[in-house]
Amino acid sequence: PPYIRFVDVYPGLYAGREDAIFYKTDHHWTSKGAYYAYRVLCKQMGIVPKDEAAFNIREVTDAFYGSLYSKSGFRHLQPDRIDLYLPKEERKKKVDYVDEGRTADSLYQMDNLYKKDKYAVFLNGNHALIRITTDHPDGKKLLVVKDSYANSLIPFLAEHFAEIDVVDLRYYEESVAKLIQDRQFHDMLFLYNVKTFFEDTSILNIME
Repeated sequence: PPYIRFVDVYPGLYAGREDAIFYKTDHHWTSKGAYYAYRVLCKQMGIVPKDEAAFNIREVTDAFYGSLYSKSGFRHLQPDRIDLYLPKEERKKKVDYVDEGRTADSLYQMDNLYKKDKYAVFLNGNHALIRITTDHPDGKKLLVVKDSYANSLIPFLAEHFAEIDVVDLRYYEESVAKLIQDRQFHDMLFLYNVKTFFEDTSILNIME
């Protein structure tokens, strides 16, 4: 349908191919890779993206061994580093982990850096429904339906929306249609890595 637009982030990632846009030991893109994808996405959504100079880029660990390391059996590899893009002009944010009845005042769960799955520093990993509210003045609401690739990109989008609901269909058992009706979102984004998008049957739950 004409109201669904496909966003090809490949050219943006290819242009930055000399940078570390994917981890060596993990299947996710790095914060740098997510930043490049964010810039492409903003252009499609009519948003002015923030320049890298608007962020303090902070290395939070240099000892990340991810999923590829765990699956491969190769052990003589250098670990990855994880960087966070922290806005120099920080907006007030609240993160509501709806199903758990827990809230946080940061998009980052820093104590996960001391655990095996250090990528869970972003939004504390995957959850059925996360609701992010900020002090952005325009009041716009975004629904993100996603896999874990979105976790490191959502902090960039949180600079542009007053509310973001984040749904992971692998865990969300309610009706997405009802959520959309109740919440009256202005925009909706599907953000998946290709493998998950084509292989994960939970995506069919969007029809319910």
